[in-house]
Amino acid sequence: MDEAQKLYRRGNPETPRLAAEEIVGELADLQADVYGWVKRYPGHTATELERTAGVLGRTFGRRLNELEFKGLVVRGNPRRCSVTNRLAAIWTILD
Repeated sequence: MDEAQKLYRRGNPETPRLAAEEIVGELADLQADVYGWVKRYPGHTATELERTAGVLGRTFGRRLNELEFKGLVVRGNPRRCSVTNRLAAIWTILD
């Protein structure tokens, strides 16, 4: 399985596959950027981090899941997000 295949579900339409293939070369940089935001702002939700960084979409949520899988960040207990007003997990770096 190549890196792009890890980023999309096999049964999904063509567009997620194309997007995954596009992002593979940038993935390490994106993950490092998200890690840096979590390090600067621990205890924030993915949406709060995105708002602080000026990022649109769900980029941080996806990268945070990858960083969690690598053991670099920890998903904390949910609290009410200041952006969405919904319960959402908070994120911290793993010491």
